[in-house]
Amino acid sequence: MGDQRVAFPHLVKVTVWSSGRADISSAAFDGNRNFELDLQVPILEINRPATDTSLDSLNLEVSDHSKIILRPSLIRRGASGTLQVVVDGVPSVHWFSPLPDIKVSEETASDTRRIIEATRKKRWVTPVNVGWLVFALSMLSLIIGLCVNLTDKDAGQAWGVPGLMFLMLSAAFLLVAYVVIVIRWAVHRTGPDRSAIQQGSRGPVI
Repeated sequence: MGDQRVAFPHLVKVTVWSSGRADISSAAFDGNRNFELDLQVPILEINRPATDTSLDSLNLEVSDHSKIILRPSLIRRGASGTLQVVVDGVPSVHWFSPLPDIKVSEETASDTRRIIEATRKKRWVTPVNVGWLVFALSMLSLIIGLCVNLTDKDAGQAWGVPGLMFLMLSAAFLLVAYVVIVIRWAVHRTGPDRSAIQQGSRGPVI
């Protein structure tokens, strides 16, 4: 790099991403210590992506020539940060986590990307959406039955009775579904958060 000879240059991209359902407070960092990712090789140059000053952006920094750190700070739900660096040598990732209540493991970058995309991807076909569709069609059938009943009671009942039955079933299903959603939200709200950190071809998950 410049006048410096580089024997084994490697480009390393690190992405920190929070997938938890709640924010992680700065107080969660034990002893106010940094989260550290030690690449075990000299970092020669920082190739930082476009600056993002939004609240959902995490600020990754280089420290001690071979480490990428995340200082204690509020990590909002869904926040992410990326840092790309040039190193001399084959990186071997070792991390130190000051977040005792959050599990740290290692996985491939492709798996991390798949998890992030799957989590953020909107799903249109869900049980709740199907329930609302059945509810709307049942309501329509009931209205048609009431209108037809004015001229033909048999035809009106053929439309209205099934419509009323499915309307009641779909309403009960939606009620149970939303109760389950609230319970799951409450459980995840009080449980440990999870974040993903991606490095090169593999990286840790916290």
